[in-house]
Amino acid sequence: MKINKSKIGFVIKKIRSDLKITQKELAKRTCLTINYLSLLENGKRGIGFDKLNDLAEVFGVPAHLLVVLAADVTGKADEDAGRLLRQIQKLSRQAISLHTSLQRSV
Repeated sequence: MKINKSKIGFVIKKIRSDLKITQKELAKRTCLTINYLSLLENGKRGIGFDKLNDLAEVFGVPAHLLVVLAADVTGKADEDAGRLLRQIQKLSRQAISLHTSLQRSV
């Protein structure tokens, strides 16, 4: 399995948008720059574990869900692993969607 930079950026942008958090607010809450967040969300920068953990904490979700949603099964991975990953990703998206809906209603 490989983490896809474009996908992790998309996941971060989607959750940020769903929670109605601006890049400016997220930058302030994570001590990251707006420029870095923009590059990250557009798949032009990668992210390390520390920063990923910071973002996950602001979003109120486990960091591993962000990683799972950005994973690709590539190379010689078998079909079962790909199917399992897609099911886990679907459940992860549903969990995050529910979480963001609950956060907005509070």
